[in-house]
Amino acid sequence: MADYMFPKDPPQAPGEFVDALMTDGGASFMDAMEDGMQAFANAMSDGGDMAAAGDVFMSTMTDHCANADIPGMSPDMFEAAADAFAEVAGPALMGMPQDAGPADMAACFQDAANMMMPPAMDVPPEMADMFDMMADTMDDCGCGPHEMGEAFGPPMPDGFVPGDPGTYPDGDFMPPPGDAPMDGEPGPMAPPDPDGTMMGDGHMPGGPAPIDAGAMASAADALGGALGGAPPAGPPPTDPGAAADAAIGAAMDGAMDQGGPAPGSPPDPAPVADTGLPADMPDEPAPDDDPTAGMA
Repeated sequence: MADYMFPKDPPQAPGEFVDALMTDGGASFMDAMEDGMQAFANAMSDGGDMAAAGDVFMSTMTDHCANADIPGMSPDMFEAAADAFAEVAGPALMGMPQDAGPADMAACFQDAANMMMPPAMDVPPEMADMFDMMADTMDDCGCGPHEMGEAFGPPMPDGFVPGDPGTYPDGDFMPPPGDAPMDGEPGPMAPPDPDGTMMGDGHMPGGPAPIDAGAMASAADALGGALGGAPPAGPPPTDPGAAADAAIGAAMDGAMDQGGPAPGSPPDPAPVADTGLPADMPDEPAPDDDPTAGMA
């Protein structure tokens, strides 16, 4: 479970920005972002603070947009999207541990970007490399998640403690999509159970019902009586399913061992000793009997 949360009603990326971003699968945007983050790192290495380095980054990106390096994306469009991203990612960065590594920050960035996309749509998977690059650059510059979160804004509510996700105000923040809820947040609802058959004692919502060995054994006894047999005495198997199978199998075996015709069926002819022929088989004609007699 992630240790950060996002605003409950995050701003959405402008539609024109999404269209421009997806025109070439994000390739041109990622190239510009790499250049922008390099400019950020250079500004930091020259002794600049995060605010000044952020300004250099924004200037680099808007220049790319003005030069049509990102087809369909204007400088104003990028600035609007960047402001929205900062509003979503900033509170999440503030909730993370201060010693969170680049991989955790990259995951946070990608979650934030996905939350801003239209319903049922995520950023291109290739952008995972871009988020890794952003997080690595910030880590190399000594910018931890709390410093980045404070620079991104917006200001956190009174009572919030950076690095303590339990101090997010109730009702105003939510976990990343698909993540388990934080303490105090409602969990996912169980699947519908209109007839109540899935929620008895020992049942998991939506899971298989436990086997009642006693009931199954009783059913097997009844089946054995109907078939004319009965299960042998002895301790039942320890496994409930095996116990039921054994009881039913024994009843069937008992009925088969007894043999005999089924009720209402005609009896089979008794065999003649030593011949295996039925007793009512007609005798051979006697030697004195002339089959042709009377035919002359």
